[in-house]
Amino acid sequence: MNIQFVVVVLTVLSNCHVLAATSRCDHPFQETPGGKCIFSPKQILQGTWDEAQEICGFLNKDSRLLEFRTADELLDVTSFLSQNDADCARWPSGGGPWIGAIEVGNTNQFIWSSDNSTVVVENWVQGQPNSPSSGDGAMMSCEFSFEWMDKSRDTVLPVLCEVEPRAKCPAQFTAVGDTCYHLGFSSTTWDLAQDYCHSLAPNGKLIELETLEEIYLVTEFLNDNSDPSRYYWTGAEERQRHDYFYWGSSGKPVVITNWWSDYAPDSDTSDAVALLDGDNHGWRWKNDYSKSSSFYELCEADPADL
Repeated sequence: MNIQFVVVVLTVLSNCHVLAATSRCDHPFQETPGGKCIFSPKQILQGTWDEAQEICGFLNKDSRLLEFRTADELLDVTSFLSQNDADCARWPSGGGPWIGAIEVGNTNQFIWSSDNSTVVVENWVQGQPNSPSSGDGAMMSCEFSFEWMDKSRDTVLPVLCEVEPRAKCPAQFTAVGDTCYHLGFSSTTWDLAQDYCHSLAPNGKLIELETLEEIYLVTEFLNDNSDPSRYYWTGAEERQRHDYFYWGSSGKPVVITNWWSDYAPDSDTSDAVALLDGDNHGWRWKNDYSKSSSFYELCEADPADL
């Protein structure tokens, strides 16, 4: 395996960062119907069993070759692979992907490499495992409907990686990228809006837009889901000094901004920042609003805040 080629491919995949609003899988992993997050580049990325484990680790520090703990997981992934390439055209001849099972010595008994637990749920091709070598790896053969075969770990085969899915969002929140958002139903003051967001999830808060990516994703989320005439509160507020803004939950200064270009700030020092309507202002920011003004709640929460 050309390790430089692998690094280039993984770099390209990492930079093509596509965030789906509903998927719980980090790019480039795909979500199966049963909720597994897998990466199957087929013949594009191949290596020995040990190299395949390294490739998964390069892709995501928490990734590994796929392991099956339940019959439902096995059926889910096997069906997903079969439906996506029934004629095996995109797999190398005679091969399919490595999975995370390895042989104990020359016993034909297999364990999962992540924790050395015995492989209980199996799906071997008839007559397998039967390799004369010891310490083999297990692979899924496309030609045999993704049933398993054992191969010498030096065999070069495609990878099949998995990573744990992200946690689900709290009730009433929608996943957008790595964060969860909720559009409020009422127009209220800034402080009451903060209280409302906190009531929805343990660490719920008015939205805090700390990266350009988050600003872009939230803008698209509002374009797709909000009444374009509404104004929304953010978690940014002035503290003591005019035009110095801080995020309400952490007290960190607001560094990345998206101000509406034609506003003239007033001299008050207790304002908060709102997102202007999408119709005329494209959800840009403005700070000339007392916290006693009434706008809609736009809340965020971490997926772990269940």
